[in-house]
Amino acid sequence: MLSALTEKQEMVYLTHELSKERLLEIRQTQHFYCPACHEQLILKIGQVMIPHFAHRKNEHCQVFSEGESSLHLQGKYALYHWLQFQHILVLVEPYLKAIQQRPDLLIQQQDKYIAVEFQCSALTPKRLTKRNKGYQQLGIEPLWIVKAKPSFYEGVQCVQLAPFYQQFILNRQLLTFDVEREQFQMYDHLIHIAGRRYLATAKRTPIHHQPFPLELVIPFEQEKIAEQWLQERERYLVNRLRFNRRGIQDSFFKLCYEHKIMLQALPNWIGIPSSVQLSVHPVEWQLALICFIRSGVTQDLSSQLYHHNRTWHIPERAIRTYIDFVQRENPNLSWQDLEISSISEEIYHQYVALKFDN
Repeated sequence: MLSALTEKQEMVYLTHELSKERLLEIRQTQHFYCPACHEQLILKIGQVMIPHFAHRKNEHCQVFSEGESSLHLQGKYALYHWLQFQHILVLVEPYLKAIQQRPDLLIQQQDKYIAVEFQCSALTPKRLTKRNKGYQQLGIEPLWIVKAKPSFYEGVQCVQLAPFYQQFILNRQLLTFDVEREQFQMYDHLIHIAGRRYLATAKRTPIHHQPFPLELVIPFEQEKIAEQWLQERERYLVNRLRFNRRGIQDSFFKLCYEHKIMLQALPNWIGIPSSVQLSVHPVEWQLALICFIRSGVTQDLSSQLYHHNRTWHIPERAIRTYIDFVQRENPNLSWQDLEISSISEEIYHQYVALKFDN
């Protein structure tokens, strides 16, 4: 915690205005209390972590949770000074009694309030939803900034995003903050491949070069993203073949065998990314879909796909979007590659043109 109440019920904040020497003096003469539970706090002034308040070990507070890491404290501290430097009215850890929550920072801009949360620890989707609803109940807009991944590279790339990061994706974007390097690291135009794998465009911005509000717009490079997607698709097919342990009993290879399809001859329009995030790679359900259509099956395709593989739940929206694309670009289902421009246009249409409609 970076904030506490004094005996006179005045708020005190551990920001750069108070040196360690001054804090050591204050600690000898004052007592501090939690704004939520009103229990006495300990003012910790160590050599590793920045000065902060903490509850005693045998006490439990429902609002100000214990165990804040050094990374969280330093990140909160850096973001506070970044906003303050821009002359933005910002409060540290204000306790919102009506919803029993306290954001790391609360920004006020005219009549607009923004709750800034720098998230470093695990958070369940249920708790995330609850906290967002609490802020929205008070007309406060939540802004989640997540701790940076261990490694970061700029440009178009494939990235692995654990569920912790996935839940903070908003409008195909993920905003992270590297405390040590004091820079924002952003992933934009996130396209789900399968599982934890995403295609993304990544960019870093030093904190002192980034104004608020955060508008980290990254250009959508259509051709480059389409090429990267097709490379990822080929990688998936190679690995699918290499690590197949069930042989012809595998539903994917059984389908290829029954329809006399060779993987190396699979046209590039089978396996187009879908704006609907699914657990199965698009090359698998789209191949099954095309095989059904070529066999004359055109009704109740979602159920047909589920019958083919009971782990698939492909929504009608994803099926219709793909069929519309195929009918427009290849109505005769010719077993040949399309121009990469056709694929890049479809990706752009799904992930940028309709980005804020989803």
